[in-house]
Amino acid sequence: MHKFAAIGILSVFMIGCDNQPAEALPEKLEAAFQEALPLCERMFLPNAQAREFGDLEEELSETDAKIANLSKIFQSKDGEQFLQAKIRDEKDDIAKGCAEKLLGVSPE
Repeated sequence: MHKFAAIGILSVFMIGCDNQPAEALPEKLEAAFQEALPLCERMFLPNAQAREFGDLEEELSETDAKIANLSKIFQSKDGEQFLQAKIRDEKDDIAKGCAEKLLGVSPE
């Protein structure tokens, strides 16, 4: 009898652990993508080469590290599908390139 009670409690606990509703996942992915976009713009746009202050290589390296950190959010089947949809559907080249970078594909 105690085994069944333990299984029941464990089942309730497991259900309660799913603290993120399925609807929130696309919103989380979109928020992370929107956070990455300005970083990608800094990496991809030509004016990134024309900065007057600071070390350009250091800034680009830091920006690349921030993008790599954000890419961890997309390391799931849902994240990969989200980015593949961005690559397929986005009209903006920066957004497409950003999705490719987050997915680990070299932007063309």
